[in-house]
Amino acid sequence: MKNDNGNKSICIMGASTSTNNMGVSALAVSVVNIFKNLKPEYELSFIIGNSTSNPQKIRASHGDDILIPTVPFRLSPRSKLSSHILVLLLAGIMQKMIPGKKLRKRFIKLFPVINAIDDSDVVADIHGGDSFSDIYGLHSFIISTIPLFITIFLRKKLVLLPQTYGPFKKRISQWLAGVIIGKAQIVYSRDFEGVNGVKNIKGKLIFCPDVAFTLEPVKPEYIKIYPEITKSEKSLIGLNINGLMYNGGYTRENMFGLIVDYKKLVEELIKTILSGDKRIILVPHTYGEENNVNSDNCACDKIMGKIKSPNLHVLQRKYSQSELKYIISGFDFFIGSRMHSCIAAISTGVPTIGLAYSKKFIGVFQTVGEMCLVKDCRNATINEIKNDVSVYLKGNRENLNNKIVNRVDILKLDIFEKLQLIFDY
Repeated sequence: MKNDNGNKSICIMGASTSTNNMGVSALAVSVVNIFKNLKPEYELSFIIGNSTSNPQKIRASHGDDILIPTVPFRLSPRSKLSSHILVLLLAGIMQKMIPGKKLRKRFIKLFPVINAIDDSDVVADIHGGDSFSDIYGLHSFIISTIPLFITIFLRKKLVLLPQTYGPFKKRISQWLAGVIIGKAQIVYSRDFEGVNGVKNIKGKLIFCPDVAFTLEPVKPEYIKIYPEITKSEKSLIGLNINGLMYNGGYTRENMFGLIVDYKKLVEELIKTILSGDKRIILVPHTYGEENNVNSDNCACDKIMGKIKSPNLHVLQRKYSQSELKYIISGFDFFIGSRMHSCIAAISTGVPTIGLAYSKKFIGVFQTVGEMCLVKDCRNATINEIKNDVSVYLKGNRENLNNKIVNRVDILKLDIFEKLQLIFDY
């Protein structure tokens, strides 16, 4: 189906640049650039949970900025009925019962989200990379599936972009996931385990690396580091602190089932690394105000208040996903607890250790053949993690760097080849 101006279109769900999570922004920018490279004639739009319909500015791979329209939905009781997600679900069901194409279309046009989906040729969902799961709560997962069910009700072409599937703790989550995956025309998994986990469910299953491997770094106008670093010969270690892990998850009660005290772990890691005469920069990858459970920058500030050292620094002010990738690319070694901070490092050839709180880390690191660089905080002790980090910091990082760079180049080509299949079916 063509939209009003005759062009084909793609609705992108599950990613946005209007977020403080730079991992989600990295997915949004990467998906836009991939689609614009593969099919420049297609028009793109975002369908997201958002309070405004302001278009999103994306830096295209050729260097120019492009504006992508946004069609928002909301759960707030103060939102318009035409954009309330539960009303949209009901309307998505009701439109199936309306006789006659003209009458049905008039009804659909009352709801911008449903109309955008109905006018699209492809609906491509990436679910934040790892939110196709109830790991962050059953309520969040159920709400996030509603736009996908509307797509199914409208019988539109649904593609699940490269992401992690599961784990599903609740049976209702498993059932909802099974229905969606079964109805999708193409299902991409960014890790091998994800493909194996859904192989018995009807649908087309394809392994494809995380799209953020293709994200281009962008040099910031200026970089603010506190305390300021003058000329130094010390090795520069980047350390991403995950505010959500630091605060015990959304429940603040060890939501992810870690066997380590994450606060103590990062403090012990910092002391261990500094004892080796190295310099550390703390790197937030998700921003938030004070008391925001997700805020990496607030967690970093707390650590800076606890540990006093002339060799411990923090990256200050907010940067875009592409600017952070540029900054991270300059480290000699990187340790991250946010998945996409690790991808920013790996994809620029920086030797990287991932401090995991879910299975997604193993899957993504496996794509570059470095599963051993994942330290899972759900089953590894503080001493085990500290010892492994010390070993890798003393190892031959140049060989590891070259090996990763060669694999990443292959991954990027693979991503474009795999996503071209969307337009071939």
